[in-house]
Amino acid sequence: MIQRVTRASVTVDGVVAGGIGRGLLVLLGVGRGDDEAAGRWLADKLLKLRVFEDAEGRMNRTVSDAGGGILVVSQFTLYGDILKGNRPGFDAAAAPETAEPLYEKMVCYLRAVSPVPVETGRFRASMEVSLVNDGPVTFLLERQGSGAFSGASGGNMEDERFQRGLDTVRRIDAGNAGRLEEALKDIAPDLYRYIIGFAFGDVISRPGLDLKTRETVTVSALSAMGNAQPQLRVHLNAALDVGCTRAEIVEILMQIAVYAGIPASLNALSLAKEVFAERDAKGRA
Repeated sequence: MIQRVTRASVTVDGVVAGGIGRGLLVLLGVGRGDDEAAGRWLADKLLKLRVFEDAEGRMNRTVSDAGGGILVVSQFTLYGDILKGNRPGFDAAAAPETAEPLYEKMVCYLRAVSPVPVETGRFRASMEVSLVNDGPVTFLLERQGSGAFSGASGGNMEDERFQRGLDTVRRIDAGNAGRLEEALKDIAPDLYRYIIGFAFGDVISRPGLDLKTRETVTVSALSAMGNAQPQLRVHLNAALDVGCTRAEIVEILMQIAVYAGIPASLNALSLAKEVFAERDAKGRA
């Protein structure tokens, strides 16, 4: 989040850690999948933004043209999800041990290339931010489709979910997302984004279970359904790829006979036999 200000400061333990007069206040969030390149992109973008008025009253001048400064304050709550329930979730935010060095490298790069002063708060500290928004003028900024450093909150939530889902799919089966997109692009391209965003971005990426356990559950459910052979084939391969053994899969498919019936178990075992043979032919475990 970028705010054009007439003044802004950040205080830590009663002491001013950083402050500017006229310029840009940047509330910076770091999300999953962010990297140094994203930080450099954001820094370069801040210096090029023409959000200060010229003599004719148009937004046509950069922060340098306006003789301003930049205050960068870390704020992981920009990645808080408040769409579901009343307590925010922060699964989309990078872990502090990942976010802090990326934040510091972004600030270091910004200071190196900026012609104006760059001030900061203190990462992970409890901070009090004071500002006078000039306008008011506020922008949300995030590089689309990259999981890049964010100044944005709700506006790009769907893109964040989709990117998080893609990252999860690639960890399980790098080719699955491409096959799914190819299958749906001519008939229901939106469904592809819904599946990636919801199933993989919201549910499977949650931290409560590891991927092996999640694939075990998925194989069990699809086998019990009895009418999802194409999806079961995909997830049998995925389960093997994330660490399930063939013996474990056979045990899972045998056990569902107790609750889903012998035909469902037999059909799933038959498909598993095909998958094992296909993997053997390709030299895959």
